[in-house]
Amino acid sequence: AVTAAAEAFSLVPSDWLNDFLRGEDRCLQELVDGDSSLAPVVYGRSLLRPKGRREGQVLDPLAVWCGEVKLLPAAALHQLGGAGGLDASLFLQACDAVGTEPCRLVWDLFQVWCQEQQQIVGILKDGKLSMMEARSLEAEGRGTEAVWVSTRLQNTWRRSVMGAQCSGPASLEAEWQKFLREVSAARWVCRSGIHSSTGNSAAFTTTAGVSGTASVEDRSEMVATPCNAAGPTLLGGLLCQHKLVCRPKSGSLARRADIVRLLEISATKAQCYTELWRERRAIPRLRSGLLDDRLLCVSDVCSCNGDGIPEPAIAGMTVGDSGRLLLVRRRYASGQLRKQGCVSIPVAKGTDGPQQVLCSAVKSACRSAFGFTVAKLFVRGPDGMDVEIEENGILEPTIDAVHVEKDESATPAEREGAAFEGSVFRMAPTQASAGVGEPAARS
Repeated sequence: AVTAAAEAFSLVPSDWLNDFLRGEDRCLQELVDGDSSLAPVVYGRSLLRPKGRREGQVLDPLAVWCGEVKLLPAAALHQLGGAGGLDASLFLQACDAVGTEPCRLVWDLFQVWCQEQQQIVGILKDGKLSMMEARSLEAEGRGTEAVWVSTRLQNTWRRSVMGAQCSGPASLEAEWQKFLREVSAARWVCRSGIHSSTGNSAAFTTTAGVSGTASVEDRSEMVATPCNAAGPTLLGGLLCQHKLVCRPKSGSLARRADIVRLLEISATKAQCYTELWRERRAIPRLRSGLLDDRLLCVSDVCSCNGDGIPEPAIAGMTVGDSGRLLLVRRRYASGQLRKQGCVSIPVAKGTDGPQQVLCSAVKSACRSAFGFTVAKLFVRGPDGMDVEIEENGILEPTIDAVHVEKDESATPAEREGAAFEGSVFRMAPTQASAGVGEPAARS
């Protein structure tokens, strides 16, 4: 019965069918010249590479679900009788290209995908840790149980699993649609955002029943990240050049066991993708962002500036005859930081020999460079929190970035004068002096 149903349909690429129906498959000059030939039928990535044999063409079941291939009744094509060059022999028949093995792989892939979504929901709901809880674990010698996760990735997760709490057929349909969106983005949309159903990867072309061969795979899809990842990373936007967390406020902490389990499920999902799409090199998979999917615990926080300044350049400009270069960020009352610029700080000779940078010198340099008085000066501590430096304090040689707070109570003299411009208080001395001189003139 299944074979009889498959024989009743022909597989037609959606792009080819849309162009044919709209008359966009041929240009005006070809119509004027009387050229009635049809455009070649290209299936592109809608076909899979068969397992263990080189001949034969197998349809990707996901191509039908994602709308890349249409099922047309073969009887309708036969009734045309070749009118306009359209004939059923141009297309693959469902009975020849549809197999049970790809359908089983797709079902297994969807099951693993659902497990991944459930694990993400669990992490967002119960797997997050506060900094206080992480410090308590660290005090107990279990600091490695709290690992960093990018806030940006968590926001993506929230949008992805939104509405996952419902159950029943409606929930299953919603999950299937989300799964198809991931598949479509990975299989038929290039990284540049251009639809690529007729790309070079596994590009089979059939004309008048003659099948072509697979061309060389698209080289742009073979480019992978240093971790061979084709998707987001757990530490995206958090890492500095030292492979540590340099922006703790852009991330949060989660339980290591939950994150490790999520990475394992994602690896299983990637294996299912590989079994289905044998010609692909970059497939959807969650990675940590470091080699061997290494995770960073609560204490793996770097004190560097995290602004992409090359390490050799920092080492070369730390101490010199002309001074020391520091990156200055302004800290606002809300706790937000804004990059202000760089200042060169004169160094003082220490009692024990090494050159030192005084806190007062940094404040003076900021006033000269940025035009405001610094009330407080901070440096980032080992735990990622700001530590205030006293007025007579000395910056450590490893510090290359400082955070400053503006003294709002300090007002330049010229601004004080401008505040009374045109006021009676500015005119009073002149009027008084004039009043005193008038009686003297009469006498």
